[in-house]
Amino acid sequence: MKDSQGHQHTGEVLPFLRYDVGGGSVRFFMQLESGCGWGKSRMKEGADGKHFLWTTNLKPGLFIRITDHWAAEATFSCLQYKHVKATDLDSGESVVRDKWDFTWLDISFGVAAILKL
Repeated sequence: MKDSQGHQHTGEVLPFLRYDVGGGSVRFFMQLESGCGWGKSRMKEGADGKHFLWTTNLKPGLFIRITDHWAAEATFSCLQYKHVKATDLDSGESVVRDKWDFTWLDISFGVAAILKL
């Protein structure tokens, strides 16, 4: 649900679980993310909409420890399931869409802080 300028306002909460393979400063991992999102957008001229989504992602990646407290990480591809319910606020009409998607080159980079408790 995007307006004519392509705007969509969504908030998402996406916690994850990660399984590391190997040890040492370089590790491969498999990450499972699952969570929900909600938001608003302009569906057509003069009509606002709201949406709710549930998404689950499976991503392989690489974790490289740089120091005792910092690491760089990257994920390379993504298998995603997404459930979206969009509702026109004026008419109350809803559309539900379920979709599976695989993206071979879905690359993301990050920095991880390592806390020792």
